[in-house]
Amino acid sequence: MRVNKIGKKNCRMKVFALHIIWVLQIFCFFSCETKEATKEKSVQQKNDPALAEILALEKMRLDATVQFDSVKLKQLLAPEFEMTTAQGEVLNTQKMLQVLQKKNQTLNPEQHFTRSTKVQFLNDNNFAVVKGVYVIERKESRGLIVLTYRYTDLFIKTPKNAWLLVSSHMSRIAR
Repeated sequence: MRVNKIGKKNCRMKVFALHIIWVLQIFCFFSCETKEATKEKSVQQKNDPALAEILALEKMRLDATVQFDSVKLKQLLAPEFEMTTAQGEVLNTQKMLQVLQKKNQTLNPEQHFTRSTKVQFLNDNNFAVVKGVYVIERKESRGLIVLTYRYTDLFIKTPKNAWLLVSSHMSRIAR
């Protein structure tokens, strides 16, 4: 009698597992894009002037941060700008400039660069969400220090058709 119950239970588990696999395949079918659709999307993105502008602004912001150029940085940031650091600290424009000024006086030279930046436009191309990986390399007495962050930036288009950075969030990721 017990062997029969175990056999029925195993049979039900196999049927259940097959149903789960079938459902997952359906979800994958509807969520996956073909290679042609992905290629078309990437070609359209490369030709998009708004995308080029956002990527140029990200590069300008990175350069201004590395060079501790507060004038250039102020031009790129919206008045209501807020940044959440990887340590959970919330900085407005003034606090962020103070932190950069302290770093300029105390830290060794650093190399900053980004990898795998993706841009998504929302609300009739009035908002841009930029996601990517941000890397800082610094030589110290104990060797090369590499800090890797995942970042998400939110740009907003002003009535004068200029893009300003409104929000930035960073979190540490393992190398």
